[in-house]
Amino acid sequence: MKPHQNKTLAHRDRAADLLTHLTPEEKIAQLGGWIMPYALRSGADPELDNAMKAAFANGLGTISYVNMGHPPATGVAWVNLIQRHFVENTRMGIPALFCEECAWGHVAIGATAMPEPPSMGSTWDPDLVERCYGAVGVECQSRGGSLAHTPVADLARDPRWGRSCESFSEDPMLAGAMVAAAVRGLQGGPDGPQPGHIAATVKHFAGFAQSDGGRQMGTVNFGRTALLNEILPPFRDAVEAGVAAVMPAYPEIDGTPCHANRWLLHEVLREKWGFQGLVTADYGGINNLHDPHAIAECPTAAARLALEAGVDMDLPELNNFPHLIPLMDDPEIRARVDAAVLKVLELKFQLGLFENPYPDADRAAATTGAPAHHALAEEAALASVILLKNEKHLLPLDPSKLKRVALLGPHAALKQLGDDRPARVTIAEGLRAALPAEVALAVVPGCRLTTKDDVAPTYLAETANQGLTTLQRMDVDPSTAALFADERAQVLPLEAEAAGIAEAVEAARNADVAILCLGDSKHCAGENYSPARRGDRDDVGLVGNQLELLRAVVATGTPVVVVLCHGRALALGEVVPLADAIVDLWECGEARGSALARVLLGLCEPRGRLAFTLPLTTGSLPVHYNQRPLGLAREYAFRDTKIAFPFGFGLGYTEWAYATPTAPESASIGETVTVEVKVTNTGARPGSTVVQCYLRDEFAAVALPRIRLAGWARVEASPGETVTACITIAPRAFAYHDASGTERTDPGTFTLFTGPNSGDTASTHIDLLELVCQPSP
Repeated sequence: MKPHQNKTLAHRDRAADLLTHLTPEEKIAQLGGWIMPYALRSGADPELDNAMKAAFANGLGTISYVNMGHPPATGVAWVNLIQRHFVENTRMGIPALFCEECAWGHVAIGATAMPEPPSMGSTWDPDLVERCYGAVGVECQSRGGSLAHTPVADLARDPRWGRSCESFSEDPMLAGAMVAAAVRGLQGGPDGPQPGHIAATVKHFAGFAQSDGGRQMGTVNFGRTALLNEILPPFRDAVEAGVAAVMPAYPEIDGTPCHANRWLLHEVLREKWGFQGLVTADYGGINNLHDPHAIAECPTAAARLALEAGVDMDLPELNNFPHLIPLMDDPEIRARVDAAVLKVLELKFQLGLFENPYPDADRAAATTGAPAHHALAEEAALASVILLKNEKHLLPLDPSKLKRVALLGPHAALKQLGDDRPARVTIAEGLRAALPAEVALAVVPGCRLTTKDDVAPTYLAETANQGLTTLQRMDVDPSTAALFADERAQVLPLEAEAAGIAEAVEAARNADVAILCLGDSKHCAGENYSPARRGDRDDVGLVGNQLELLRAVVATGTPVVVVLCHGRALALGEVVPLADAIVDLWECGEARGSALARVLLGLCEPRGRLAFTLPLTTGSLPVHYNQRPLGLAREYAFRDTKIAFPFGFGLGYTEWAYATPTAPESASIGETVTVEVKVTNTGARPGSTVVQCYLRDEFAAVALPRIRLAGWARVEASPGETVTACITIAPRAFAYHDASGTERTDPGTFTLFTGPNSGDTASTHIDLLELVCQPSP
């Protein structure tokens, strides 16, 4: 028995021995992959053709997206066919990693659709998020997935950026807590990926969301202290949670693309943070060093730049790293290649792929969309619902006093998920099921979001009976693209929707209450894949004719509840004064209809709190709360405010009184600090609230955000009851990086702010003191 075959040895020792048996070609093969061709997703029986066998001859590091567009049995059949070829028909029998997308559920037919990251962030509940991603990871692994391109640690501070729907928050601490929770959930705990789970990849490292104009893959502009103090902390949290892989971002930082940035990928990531895992290129990221970044004169130079910077894998396919084979006579290049291959092999051993390379179809069928996972999706959806406005206590609605309800707006009955998500509950379905049978429910969309609302569901297209996801329908050859996306999504002129708006107005006029479901969709948000699929927007107000619909419905005099369904922070502007009540759902997954109904009817309280500041207008961006001192210092002409609702905001069905916080007068640098706040439920219903704590360093060596989140605690209380919220502030919350890049905590005064959101706080102070070492007796 060779050492790498000995299951009793440490993973690294087994990987190190296996490495010694590989040829240069086999080593490079472990540093790249192959992406499942779109033509193989049409339901054909799994079969390897000659081209695939040739691509697999030396083994491969990864295979991407095999399960997308397939039900469990078909996905498992493809995984096993491909994996068996590697194990039984290559010289060393090394299994492949199977890469999948898992941002809000495994992107495959039948999988549980969890809330999107902004909704997950709205829960302010890392434990719940960890459990949700635990279910996602188990579903993915049961079908053969082993490496998730999840979670996203980008801070979405400019909602024009179409991929805001992948971000947990604008705040580094809240985003970091959620990212770390997702990592632990996917990987099965804090000690790296465990057998029976999958490896996580944190992305996009770093600054991807800070692109000029909110344009994806655009230029980013920020200084090094902003990068270290604000952008990088969620990635550090992922590393400390044991994340298996880090994916560099496409843009450049101060002229150096992230895929060639040794300071970022080596000095920060590996030397300062101690990361030991894989750095996997974003798809085509190494190619970009040659074109369009033009810092490498050819693919060989691009491969060398990326390898020397610290990139371990050339994904999705081996476009560049094969050019390293002739260079491997150079001891330095050979050593870097060997170090990268060692990491790939170690991860495969760690995941148990050598002993258990094949998923089981029966287990996949039983695990995918398991009842416990659907229950988790509903629990998370309920925890994420945010009440933004509730004039005259319109909510919760009393079903016994309702005779007619008008459910209006483009999201009223929209199937926001495809038919591949069997547990999907639309708002109309959820409300009809919850209302008494004698209450009449009129469902009238009034207007559309875009021309594509009912053309391409989020995950599964019914076109030609092919199970193709939104992700798969884009970036394909022109003839295939023409079948699925022959033109851009468009908004309709007002005159084209006048009749629909008039129908909605008539329904509202005859109702006791109008519930108006507005927002955006995957056709005006998300990743940009082609000229026909654009997710970035220069106006983040309500798309299309929704505002005109709202104005017309309000004019009837019927009480109006606006329900917001969206993936990015919306500029609410006129919506705020027009609506009597506003409920913010974001995109809360398969259970949004049932979750909304339970909150509207008072069966559950709205527990969510904003993970993003909501702007008043697009022109007021950026409005994230934790800007540096001058960021929000001046107002615009003719307008006295920039935001509609502050970060952390959210109402419940009861009222709360917050006392002034108490904290120690002083503490030594490096100590954990506990802040206490007495909170009284002054309303008539039991409820819960999220008590938030922010801090400000009164004097520092560089300009820091005027306040920043330091901790939070959820408390529950009955009417008239007073409870104490205890918020723990970790030592790192007081630290920052100075202009030299040094992390430090200065002695001096810090102001601590507590309250229900970032804009409504009371304060106290604490002095941090130098830790004085006492001489030994």
